Amino acid sequence: MHARHVAMFLIAFVLAACSLRDATQPPPSTGTVLPGTRWVLTSLRGQPPLPGTHVNLEFGKQSFGGFTGCNDYGGGPDSGKYAATDAGVLQLFEFAVTAVGCPGDILAQEKAYLEALASAASYRLSNRRLEIQNAARETILIYAQRTECSEAPTSLAGTAWRLASVDGQAPLSGAATTLGFVDDKWFVEHSRCQGYVSSYQTTGHELSSGFSAWLGQVCQDEGNQGVITLATPSDYCLTQGRLQIAMRAGPAFVYDPLPETARPPLEGPTWFLLSIVGQRLVEGEVAPWPDPFPVREGSVITLTLANGIASGSAGCNTYQATYSRGAAITFGPLAMTKKACLAPEGVMEQEQRYLGVLQDVTDYRLVGSELWLETGSGPALVFAVK
Repeated sequence: MHARHVAMFLIAFVLAACSLRDATQPPPSTGTVLPGTRWVLTSLRGQPPLPGTHVNLEFGKQSFGGFTGCNDYGGGPDSGKYAATDAGVLQLFEFAVTAVGCPGDILAQEKAYLEALASAASYRLSNRRLEIQNAARETILIYAQRTECSEAPTSLAGTAWRLASVDGQAPLSGAATTLGFVDDKWFVEHSRCQGYVSSYQTTGHELSSGFSAWLGQVCQDEGNQGVITLATPSDYCLTQGRLQIAMRAGPAFVYDPLPETARPPLEGPTWFLLSIVGQRLVEGEVAPWPDPFPVREGSVITLTLANGIASGSAGCNTYQATYSRGAAITFGPLAMTKKACLAPEGVMEQEQRYLGVLQDVTDYRLVGSELWLETGSGPALVFAVK
């Protein structure tokens, strides 16, 4: 299993103008103007951000944070505090910065940005514009306010989408990334050949993803287009039938509804197994993490449903069973060949696990380009069509 997100070590960025506050002291006053606002950097000491980079800043009720164009920065339980008055005084205290390596010019911009934040002493608001000044009253940072979604939040569970653009640019010719929300805790992203599954949460228009994992692949991606993934979503807006998702790093993803004609039918095509997907309960996480076991390299597991008969290859042996389909789906006793395969390693154990889960299936859902056969509280079988 391949995790798409890598845990990042937090380092402290100590502001030269401030010392550590005593954790026993009450939080500083933040006034009523800045809390709840979100901003995008337009000028750093008189210069625009580097092309292709997105730097942002958000003020919470007691802490601030954002993205430097390379790393996340800001608050937690013991960092990222700030003090502000409605009259324009601003003081930023110690905050944390993730330690992700980026190209040298972006790191240099990050250093200059964090140093500018360290010298913040006052701010001024005008026409959805935030200016931050240092103690000498020099304007060192200018931001534009982020546009908020005016539509009411909508549940994403059960919806399916096709990527239309990233930052206004259409995907490469032939790219076919689809996005499907399995339920209210997981979403899947799929290209022609492979897929990922991620946990997610929504609060109002806020959208955050947790753990993400590779589901596997059913063909070779000769065009090397892959899946265009939502690495760090921050919020979403469903308006005029389109789904817009903004990243913490700045790019905006726009999706059109996935038309029915782009969804494979349940019956007829040959489905190829991507993964057997379980779930993992993690302390401190609201939703369980997906725990997929992709099909072993060198083996193929298939399923075809037609006229009440399910058939395919279990990786070594071929099998057949009756099935009953209504709002749900169940499978009858299996009939299969009795070969023993030695390669790839573990193929027979994989076959037994697959067939065992198949017998326990009680429901199905078509999620974007994928078929999920579910067993209630047990693992699911996730398929795709080549």
